[in-house]
Amino acid sequence: MVKKRTAKLREANTQLELDIVERKEIEKALRTSEEKYRLLIKNLPSIIYKGDGDWPVEFIDKKGKIEFISGVIFDISERKQAAHEREKLILELQKAIRHVKQLNGLLPICSSCKRIRDDQGYWNKIETYIREHSDAEFTHGICPECEKRLYPEFYEDDV
Repeated sequence: MVKKRTAKLREANTQLELDIVERKEIEKALRTSEEKYRLLIKNLPSIIYKGDGDWPVEFIDKKGKIEFISGVIFDISERKQAAHEREKLILELQKAIRHVKQLNGLLPICSSCKRIRDDQGYWNKIETYIREHSDAEFTHGICPECEKRLYPEFYEDDV
């Protein structure tokens, strides 16, 4: 009976030794994990969060303060990208609008000399008026009809 009891005690002792070794390994792994976690928290620029399937989120700052909140997290990266592209397009359109000058409406023009009356009642050369009210620039030439009328000596009569 003593032998049985001694055998059971040895078996229990062996099991306790295995449990102690396993517990020490677990404690060592836990300490290593905690050290890594503290190092991570220490080097964070701001805060981190974690959440599970029920979406409670645990916020942890550098000081180790923890606040629990519940909420829903949405991926808004597509919205952010669309907003960025929209802002870029708006800026491009505003830039284009700054460069566009458009003549519209009725222009009072002299039937004879082709001068245009401005809003103050002054008569301006058509070139001056258009240059001031648009981004158009002028070059000058002579059309064939005017060339014949002004310089007939350079043309032979077609008979």
